Amino acid sequence: MERFDDWVTDRAVHMSDLGRWIGDLSHLGEDYLGRYLVCTTSGSSGTPAILVLDHRELAVMNGLGYARALSSLLSRRIVWALLRTGGRSAAVFATGGHFLGAALMARRQRAMRWRANRYRLFSALAPLPEIVAGLNAYQPWLLSAYPSALLLLAQEESAGRLHIKPAFLGSAGETLTPSARHHIETAFACPVVDLYNATEINGSTFVCRSGAMHFSADWFVFEPVDEHHRPVPAGEPCTRCSSQTSPTTFNPSFGTS
Repeated sequence: MERFDDWVTDRAVHMSDLGRWIGDLSHLGEDYLGRYLVCTTSGSSGTPAILVLDHRELAVMNGLGYARALSSLLSRRIVWALLRTGGRSAAVFATGGHFLGAALMARRQRAMRWRANRYRLFSALAPLPEIVAGLNAYQPWLLSAYPSALLLLAQEESAGRLHIKPAFLGSAGETLTPSARHHIETAFACPVVDLYNATEINGSTFVCRSGAMHFSADWFVFEPVDEHHRPVPAGEPCTRCSSQTSPTTFNPSFGTS
C-alpha cells in the first residue's frame, strides 16, 4: 500500500483519491471511474488493503462461483427452495466499510434494482434480536455468515426464536470447527458450505459434492514462501501463506488455515 501509486497500472487511479472515495459510504457498490469496484480488506494483517476490481475480474469471480457451486451443490431440494422463496439471499457480515461482501451486494442492488429485494445484508454488528427479527421477516433460501454468527443463529433456531428454512448455508471469514458445523447443520437441517477466500482472490476455493475443499489452481497462483519470500518445496511448512505468526502448512483440501 505504501507504493500503490508506483505499481498501479491505470494512471488515472491514485491512492489519495481512493482514500476520499472509500471515506464516503454512499459510494458503496458504485463503480469508481465508471469501471472499478473498490473494496478494502479488514486490516487484520496490520494495514488494510484498498483494491480496485475491474469488470473482467468480477465476471471471472462470479463465473467461478456460480459454475462450480451449481455443479457441485445443485439438487432438487435446492431448486425447489429457490423457486419457493424467489431466490432471496441473505448475508450476515460486517458493515460500515467497503468490505467485499457489502460492496458486492450493494453493486448487485445498484445493477438490478428490480431484484434489489432479493439480496439483503444484515450487519453482524447489530443486536442479535434485531438480526433474528429481520431474517424471520425475510425468509432467505440461502444464508451466508461468519461461523460464529451462524452458531449464534443456530442457537436461536433451536430455542424457537428464529424460524427460517434455508436450503443451504454459506460459511466464510473464520474457521468453521467440526463441532460448530455439527450444531449448525443440526439446527437448520441443511448443509453448511465452508469457503476459504480472500478479498484479493475471491473465488479461489470451491467445495465438491464430497465436501472437500479445492483450490482453483487453474485461475490463481498460490505460492507458500519462507520468511525471505522464497518458495518452499511441496509439503514443507511455510511462514507467509497466512497472517498467522506460527509456521503453517497449506492444504487445499482442508479448509481455512
